[in-house]
Amino acid sequence: MSTQQPSHATASTPAPASQRTLTLPEQRSDALRRFCLQHPATLMPPRISTVLLEMPGHAQRASVLWWILNHMCYTMLPHLDKPGFPLWFLALAYRCHIRSSPSDGTPEAVIRPAPLLDPSAFVGACEDLLREVPNPDLFDTIEFLSRKYFEHDDCFHQSAAAFTRPYLDRAHERFDREIAKTYAPMFEANRACGRAVPVVQSSGVGKSRMVHELRHLWPTIILTLSEQANTPSIGYPVAEAGTVDFFTNSCRKFGSPELAFLAFFVAWFKKVASVLRTTCAPTSMGDIFAPWAPIEDDLGVNKEIREAFFAEVYTYAETLRLLEPDFQKKASREVSEDFYRTIIMSHLFPLINQLAHAIQGLEPVKAKRAKLDRAGKSRPTVVYVGIDGYRLLDSMHPRSDASRRLSRVLKLISEFVYGDEDEVQFWFLLIGPDLQAAEETRRVSWA
Repeated sequence: MSTQQPSHATASTPAPASQRTLTLPEQRSDALRRFCLQHPATLMPPRISTVLLEMPGHAQRASVLWWILNHMCYTMLPHLDKPGFPLWFLALAYRCHIRSSPSDGTPEAVIRPAPLLDPSAFVGACEDLLREVPNPDLFDTIEFLSRKYFEHDDCFHQSAAAFTRPYLDRAHERFDREIAKTYAPMFEANRACGRAVPVVQSSGVGKSRMVHELRHLWPTIILTLSEQANTPSIGYPVAEAGTVDFFTNSCRKFGSPELAFLAFFVAWFKKVASVLRTTCAPTSMGDIFAPWAPIEDDLGVNKEIREAFFAEVYTYAETLRLLEPDFQKKASREVSEDFYRTIIMSHLFPLINQLAHAIQGLEPVKAKRAKLDRAGKSRPTVVYVGIDGYRLLDSMHPRSDASRRLSRVLKLISEFVYGDEDEVQFWFLLIGPDLQAAEETRRVSWA
């Protein structure tokens, strides 16, 4: 076997697809292939089966495949922020970690490749791959592995499918009109309660779906809280593993719940702005935050994309706790509203401005504003931020009065995101099954 390193090769254009419809893994592979053709430096030698077949055993084959995929992931690192980078591959092949800085030893967040499957799984994967695809190229290999990785249980598929069936009500339209007619004037007259609106109804009757439908009217993004990760049997949408871990465990490391919530919003809005900047231009309102939506897209991969995105969010929030003095203060009687306002002004307000400016420039938003202007119904651009199941914070942290303290944080954030007709209004929707949510939005004094 030659030890000469094969040079990067320009992949040939794939043959025309047959009359049959491409499977989801084939569509994912095709999207990655097109991106690599646009950026030839990322390409690897197209044929790997010869090298694999020359290996004497399963472990050696797995080692070669691991090296090839690692090399590809590393060559693609400089391209992660380029438009058109397949989000499914970002979710599948990369993870955000905290490491010690080489210069001064302080913790810092870095993105590293995490090639598709655990190393121990590669032994069986190589044998299965060569048995199923006799002469695979690199994209065949990634398609095969992605198919294994992206398999969901039937319960999740059924829940996701039910969640995206045609919405037969107009509750979301009535809600949005009420925001403009009642809540916005109320807030302008008295900002004491902030832009936090409770969405209260019994469990299982459509609160989450109604809020999700708002994405067709204005940019809408939702965080789902739960005490169990990825468990559609107890409710849908599901919470990501990183979400459960952060709000159950990691937030206890902060000096106060308020600092943990602020670190989360800073990290979340930072990642939201980054994803919005690097994804393809949206053609509809629902496309704007599509990677964060609790549904499966045409490629069936949004669950993994959200999982990876939120993992990066929580890693960055933890980095703030470790690196930023503002997030290291311990809870005490001396901590006042002004201290948290300073954090919002320094760390969150610039991100909100950046995100608002980006949203205002999107074609679906400009078209919506123009339509309202022509109808004589001009209003500010609205961004809905849903927090689903937020009352679970109290069961996760029974001694901290966490949901009430989240309301305090939202009240303070609201002070920085109100504006006139030409600006963007962020509305926080507290989704819960009881009237306690409504009570918390009223009892937000610092006392």
